[in-house]
Amino acid sequence: MNSPRPTRSDVQSAAAFLEARCEGLAAKADFYSDDYRLPTSAEFLLQHLVAELLADLDNHTAGPLPDDAVRRWNCLADALGPWDDQPGFDGRRWVPILPRPDARGART
Repeated sequence: MNSPRPTRSDVQSAAAFLEARCEGLAAKADFYSDDYRLPTSAEFLLQHLVAELLADLDNHTAGPLPDDAVRRWNCLADALGPWDDQPGFDGRRWVPILPRPDARGART
């Protein structure tokens, strides 16, 4: 891993940042409209991703993260990208993990 290893705090703060945006959009929309359903669905997917990623961190406390955990973290970091100009975005913490040199060109 060529990037800092994410911590539980990194994952939780990234999730809270995105959840606040999802909740803000859903709150402005008519109940059961597409404008309500989309951020509500996105929040459900985010919660599932975060639960798996936190379990990965708990199960792998030392050494490099398994490839699945790297992919999950990178998915979360990529989802944050469009918000990089917004207050509260933490570009120092929420960075993708670069592929390991031994990955032979495989994207993680």
